[in-house]
Amino acid sequence: QITMESVPSTSVFWLRLPFDVISAEDAQYRLIIDGVDTQYDLIKYPDNYALGMMIPKDAKNIEVIGSYVVPEFGVFPIMILGITLVGIVYLARKSHFITTHRNPF
Repeated sequence: QITMESVPSTSVFWLRLPFDVISAEDAQYRLIIDGVDTQYDLIKYPDNYALGMMIPKDAKNIEVIGSYVVPEFGVFPIMILGITLVGIVYLARKSHFITTHRNPF
């Protein structure tokens, strides 16, 4: 989604859409400008698409919708996060067990 202050006049606007960020099945994106479905031109490059459109004067909001958006984080950072959370839970339980089962003498 792109939000603009204002567009002074009708303009041609091109966006590069890398395959590893956003993709659409059969290259069928949906382009919505200020709530209206809008036609676009599409050029395929080896690692991205270029999506061209006419932006009307005073347009405020552009949405490009693909069939899926690729998450920014890969598998490795998510695994590290999971291992860290398991470690924190383990240490918290171990700490709780030690403090509740302490010998009073």
